[in-house]
Amino acid sequence: MQNYLLQNRIDRSQRIQPGDVLAVSIGTVLPVGDIPSFTVRSESKVSRVSGWPITVLENGKIGLPSVGNIDAHGKSVSEIRSEVVSRYAAVGKRIETSDVKIELISKRCVTVDFANE
Repeated sequence: MQNYLLQNRIDRSQRIQPGDVLAVSIGTVLPVGDIPSFTVRSESKVSRVSGWPITVLENGKIGLPSVGNIDAHGKSVSEIRSEVVSRYAAVGKRIETSDVKIELISKRCVTVDFANE
C-alpha cells in the first residue's frame, strides 16, 4: 500500500472546512498583546502569523469567547469575519470589522491509501 499526502497551497479565498486551522484576533476580546505569534511554513514561503490558532471542529464550528460556536463550514474568511462582528453586536459588544483578523493558516490534509493491484 502506498500513502500519498495531498496538500494544496492555501488560497485565501477558499471555503473553510472541518480540520482547517484559523489564526484569529478580535479587538479587545482576543487582544493582540496576548496573542501568540508563530511561524507558518508553506511550499514557497515562511510567514509570521499572529492570532489564536483555532481548529474548525468536525461539525464545522469554531468556538469564541462570549458568543459560543459560530458555523464556519463552507464560508470564506470574510463571511466568518462578518458573522463574528454580528454575533458580538448581539451580545452588546461593539467590534468593528477592521478589528477582526482571521487568517487561514492550515488546510486539512487528506491522506489517501492506494492498494497495489
